[in-house]
Amino acid sequence: MKWSSHACFEDYLCQNVPHGNAFRYLYCNARSLKSELKFEQLKLRAFEIKPDIILIAETWFKEGDSNFFVLDGYCLFESHRTVKRGGGIGIYVRLGIISSLSVIIETSVSILQLKIRNLSRTEHVVLVYKPPNVTCDELLSCLESVLLSVKEIIFIFGDFNLNLLDSNECPNNNRDLISSFNLIFVRSELPTRGNSLIDHVIKNTYSEDSIELHVIQDDFSDHSWLLLERTSVKTVQLQQTGKYLNYSLLEDNFKNSPLSISNDIVDPELCANLLSAYLEDATNKSTITYIYSRGGVSGLPWVTKSYLNLRKRKDNWYASRKRYPFNPGVLQSYKSCANLERKMRRK
Repeated sequence: MKWSSHACFEDYLCQNVPHGNAFRYLYCNARSLKSELKFEQLKLRAFEIKPDIILIAETWFKEGDSNFFVLDGYCLFESHRTVKRGGGIGIYVRLGIISSLSVIIETSVSILQLKIRNLSRTEHVVLVYKPPNVTCDELLSCLESVLLSVKEIIFIFGDFNLNLLDSNECPNNNRDLISSFNLIFVRSELPTRGNSLIDHVIKNTYSEDSIELHVIQDDFSDHSWLLLERTSVKTVQLQQTGKYLNYSLLEDNFKNSPLSISNDIVDPELCANLLSAYLEDATNKSTITYIYSRGGVSGLPWVTKSYLNLRKRKDNWYASRKRYPFNPGVLQSYKSCANLERKMRRK
């Protein structure tokens, strides 16, 4: 995990070339998004950075306000207070990303959880806002109810009002609870408001993607922006070598071998040794070494898509044969597939 600090968005844009395959999350505590100037700034940042998901804490929205803060190209999921002023959280998701609302908690702590489909995987995005007067135990109790139901990749963003730069505010028992759910802080070691590090990103260990966190200063709010870029890391399949014997080639090589046993050689052992040597030479010439991976993709030209499909059908019939050992139709289908697969390997 890498992190960097930028004095402004222009500094970030000058130093970083956008990654075409990066998935971007842009987070900030807005301290009210209801200002027309702030919303115009948000539009500008969305146009420049082109984030996939925008997470805003402290929107200060009330009932019906979200209708006036529509971001082109995004759909908005939000939760707001019904009694007191302030608070409120919202997540803008780029159109085209399959997303659904999973959890809304609007008590002393505000939590919004989305389930999204990203890079052919199901994952969860959670936005949290904990007011300063709420204890860490209350926060962790609310988070625990969310985390117990999640078994996939999860990213948690938010203003926790929990200063990681002060050990008194974040005792070890709270860190232990976070780690008990296989969660880790994606830390920048830089303050996000004044001298405090209170805006955090937390992830679980299921994701092996390359992650880069940027802390960006701006006049949008007295909180820094957090821009998280994820780049999918392709799994490199372990390459293995194998050999197969081409029987047709073996026959030709053995016929063309310089086999010459004189009539005057009557020693059976010597004849056997000569035959063995020629057979071994013909076998070596007829053996093809190839490279294959655990994914079943072979370096052999004859291993075509139809062959792999046949192998899959044979395996399926074998599993059916185990389940129904006395079914003659299943047994016959398995034998037919096995014979076809064997013939293709011997060609």
